[in-house]
Amino acid sequence: MTSLTPLGNDIYRLEGIPRDPVTNRFKAVARRKWTITTYIADQQRDVELIVYDSLSIMRREATRWANRVTPGQSDFSNAEGVCHGFERVQCFEDGTEKPYPHAATIRLAKGHTTPLIVSHEIAHAAQHLYALDHLGYDSKELAVDHFDAANENFAHLYGELFSAAWEAINRNPTMG
Repeated sequence: MTSLTPLGNDIYRLEGIPRDPVTNRFKAVARRKWTITTYIADQQRDVELIVYDSLSIMRREATRWANRVTPGQSDFSNAEGVCHGFERVQCFEDGTEKPYPHAATIRLAKGHTTPLIVSHEIAHAAQHLYALDHLGYDSKELAVDHFDAANENFAHLYGELFSAAWEAINRNPTMG
């Protein structure tokens, strides 16, 4: 089961991001944002879908986010879309861990939401979620042992994520 939830009131909003070095004011970014929730592996996993007003803003935000994790290692200056996959866990005193549901963020840009670009980024998200839930985050097992024409778990996961993302984008014709 997959659900699509608009964050806030599903309209353009301005979000404070890095400060302008000259004015010391926050730069604002117009964007739309949704959360796609899936329970394919009996565990809630959320994929955040963000569509920015321009490709240059999307590229800047993707680079900024990735460089927080690996400073100076990421450059998305030629990207048409980006998927960041990650896992965060809540650690308990008894040593157990519980994953937070949010495990991927897909960044797209207005005018660059073709089926090819959207499905490409959804494929990255689906591969990441599949690896988390079926192999484990630190697994060294090769994905080739899992990806064949009979892998219904992956096919359903990809299909649900793509359908929800495509619905969100096409429900808002100004986003394409």
